[in-house]
Amino acid sequence: MSALHKHLRGSRGAVATLARFGLETGALSLVGIGNITARFFGDDAVRLLGRDGIVGYSMPGPRQQEVTMHPGDVLMLYSDGIREHFELFDRPGLLLGNAAQIAGEVLKSFGKGDDDASCLVLRCLP
Repeated sequence: MSALHKHLRGSRGAVATLARFGLETGALSLVGIGNITARFFGDDAVRLLGRDGIVGYSMPGPRQQEVTMHPGDVLMLYSDGIREHFELFDRPGLLLGNAAQIAGEVLKSFGKGDDDASCLVLRCLP
C-alpha cells in the first residue's frame, strides 16, 4: 500500500483495498484505505475496517487485518455506491449463490442508485 501511495502521489489519489489469500492455509490478509467496505462471512460475520484517507494524497499508516477462510466462507468488498450497513436478514439466501450471483444481488438490492457502485465477492471453495 505504501508503494501505491508513493506511485500515486501528485494525482487525485484513489481508495484501495489490497488482499492476499493463501490457497493452502486459507489465510487472508487485507489492508484498506478509503471508503471500500470489506465484510467477511464465516462462522461469524466480521466487518474488516479500512482506514480513512486517500492513497496518493493523505494516507495514514496502513493497518493489516487477518482472518482465516474455510470452505463456504465469503469475503465481500464493495464501494460507497452500495449501502454500507445492510444485513443478511435484509436479503435472505444472499450468500447461497456463487460469487457472481452474490455480487449481482448486492448491486441490485443495496445499490444506492445515485452513485457508481462496485462489488467483488470471493467464496472459498472446498
